[in-house]
Amino acid sequence: SLGTSGNPLRGSRIWYRFLSFCVAYALIIHILASGFGAVEDIKYLDSLYWAVLTVTSVGYGDIVPTSEWGKVYAMIAMITGVLLIASMTAFATSVLTTKDKLTEDTDERKSLMDAMLSYYDVPWDVRRDVIQMFPSVLEAQSENTFRNMSEAMPNFVARRVDAFARAKLLRTVPLFKNLTDTQMVLELSQLMTRRFVPVGEYIVNFGDVGTEMFFIIRGVVEVLAPSAEDPDDEIVVASLR
Repeated sequence: SLGTSGNPLRGSRIWYRFLSFCVAYALIIHILASGFGAVEDIKYLDSLYWAVLTVTSVGYGDIVPTSEWGKVYAMIAMITGVLLIASMTAFATSVLTTKDKLTEDTDERKSLMDAMLSYYDVPWDVRRDVIQMFPSVLEAQSENTFRNMSEAMPNFVARRVDAFARAKLLRTVPLFKNLTDTQMVLELSQLMTRRFVPVGEYIVNFGDVGTEMFFIIRGVVEVLAPSAEDPDDEIVVASLR
């Protein structure tokens, strides 16, 4: 089948949030270490060691504040550490919960589909086609949701969003993967249309004049040719992925 590869933004968004969190975490540790080192007049490595132990609530006790301001600074570091740990836990919970909800939604749809097929006594060969097409159906629904959201935006914004979505899809093709001209990629993407092909449906037939180029984003496309023994029969000569 020909289709899209799901939500192209979710993975990158999670990684962006994760990297941003790591950078912020490291920056706070650096600030705490630098401040404590200045107050207690110790080497940066020792103050960094103290900051990490304090923020993570380990606290071996081998490096402790000795001045009044050092103790105040230590209390601030402890409170900061609690907030950082809470933020990290909330972030991890958010990612895992979102993933679980998506998985549960997919499993629920699969169970409902299986129950309907069983209720109507659908034979196995038809069920097999449904199972093979189910991921593409879910992706098509996601694509329709994305398209509906885009259509609710002003036209000039919707066109730009759609162009970049198509460009993202185009860059998954090895032929265009290393194309650095963003404007050219956007112009090429405007010529693309998305198409979902059910199992068993012909995309092109032998003898058709080639006027289109197809990119297989998901699934397998079989190339069939007439059998030498029986012209009315077809054999698989290649499988394209």
